[in-house]
Amino acid sequence: MKLKNLIKGILFVFLGTLLLIFRDSAVSGMKLGIDICLNILVPSLFPFMVLSSVAVKCGIFSGGTGKLFGKITGMPFAVLSVIIFGFTGGYPVGLNVAAELYENGVIDRRTVLRLSSFCVNAGPAFIITAVGTVIFGSSGAGYSLFFCVCISSVITGILASFFIKQDKSTHTFKYVKQPFSEALTESVESSCKKMFVMCAWVMLFSCFSGIINGFHFGFLSDIWSVFSEVTAGVVSAEKIGGLPLTAACISSGGLCVMCQLLPTMKKCGVRVREYLTFRIVNSVISFILMKIILIISPLSVETFSYNNIGLGTGNATASVLLLITSVVFVADMSSGKVRKLNIGDLF
Repeated sequence: MKLKNLIKGILFVFLGTLLLIFRDSAVSGMKLGIDICLNILVPSLFPFMVLSSVAVKCGIFSGGTGKLFGKITGMPFAVLSVIIFGFTGGYPVGLNVAAELYENGVIDRRTVLRLSSFCVNAGPAFIITAVGTVIFGSSGAGYSLFFCVCISSVITGILASFFIKQDKSTHTFKYVKQPFSEALTESVESSCKKMFVMCAWVMLFSCFSGIINGFHFGFLSDIWSVFSEVTAGVVSAEKIGGLPLTAACISSGGLCVMCQLLPTMKKCGVRVREYLTFRIVNSVISFILMKIILIISPLSVETFSYNNIGLGTGNATASVLLLITSVVFVADMSSGKVRKLNIGDLF
């Protein structure tokens, strides 16, 4: 225990020293983090967070559509809301919706674990506009990435269904619906708190990324960027690995997204190792799928050009891909018959 505390103390002093010595780099990183929060995260995530929370509290997906979905997938009908918002709202939204259902007794830990395998995704606005149009200079690249990431998540979700035993008793739970005005008030308040925490993590990671970039490590700095914070990571992924590595970076979400979701995972009993396992599998599948796409239908690299106007110009775009994604899931999700092997017992 003393050795552990000593290591913590040394690390604390080391990080504090870095902040003092490389203050300018840290400030530059913080400014980039603030820009990401103001121009990408808040405009694209906050409305979806409020909307998804209201939908859950009002029981919008507890009708016939949700019940039909439950029969097709072998999962509680309420998870339709998790899948829809998980694929369209941005990384934290899907798991946050699952957490609300879990806290209300609608779904159990196994269901949350299964949802966490494929409902942690970047939204179409970020992938198509910010990554495709702004970074690669090609909307075609953006649509290819979005297709690749969605299919990868579908495959990951299907694979997870074979290893996570579903508790059939959760199908008997009913929604406790709230009046719209009450649901809206609570949703705005809770979404504000979650949004603040997300932005704080992004700024913190951007701060230390600025320090690391100040060392001019080149390739190593790019690798750190890819695995740490996805918004800046896609720029480095484009530079060192093109579309395949960019697809893998988007599917993983990075350490920053994981840190944002830690409180939610703790509430639902999802272990970090379980989450990381699904993220790694998802990233590998995305990488392979994009490689296959490029072999079958090569995209002209000459059309890609990184635009220095920055990621902050990627505004949210309304997209019918929400419906397309939902249809894909309804068609491709596996049935409720799963193997008895329980992945939760392996961690």
